Amino acid sequence: MSPFRAYLVAVALFFSFACVAKADPFNTISFTYQLTAADHTQMGRTSRSEGIPQTYAGTETFPGTVNTGIAYLYQTFSYDSAIFAGAPYIDVSTFDEANGFSYFLSAYANSYDPTNQSAKWLGDVGFSGNYQTNDGGAFSLTLPAGDDLVLVLNSTLAGGVPPNYAFSVNVQGFGDTNYGDPVAAAATPEPSSLILAGSGLLGMAGAFVRRRFAV
Repeated sequence: MSPFRAYLVAVALFFSFACVAKADPFNTISFTYQLTAADHTQMGRTSRSEGIPQTYAGTETFPGTVNTGIAYLYQTFSYDSAIFAGAPYIDVSTFDEANGFSYFLSAYANSYDPTNQSAKWLGDVGFSGNYQTNDGGAFSLTLPAGDDLVLVLNSTLAGGVPPNYAFSVNVQGFGDTNYGDPVAAAATPEPSSLILAGSGLLGMAGAFVRRRFAV
């Protein structure tokens, strides 16, 4: 390898580190789930009678818990706060595949306590049913910085009876309330690390060049 080529290789390696791609900003989480008898059971469920989906401004207040003496199935889905860095404005849309009014979705910060359903509540869909038939199915919320997002999917069928169909959820994060793109995560590695790596590589190339000329 010629001295000049060795130098070019070192420089190329340096810039390959320097140009590490930024982490992809949060965009969409989608899942489909069907509650079964193997899922968790709670006493009572969040009321859906209010019929007001949550908004970024937090205009919906907790609608209360109903039927506290009756068992209902539920499951939680948790997402780390780091996912939403730069994208705290969350849109949640749901699809009730059978339009059977047998599911209800709520959002919480960090954790969910089925014995205190108002604690850490962030918002809910306001309705059961399929949004495409104007029965509900979408809401928005502003996730506090550093908080994990916990989605709670519960059955509205009394007595721990599972729905006989699945429910779909789509979550999107935005950088602002105008649906702006998420703020990109910081590039890695850190600049100081890049400087050290680059100077080391260039030093190695220089030493190689000197040895070649000394021969």
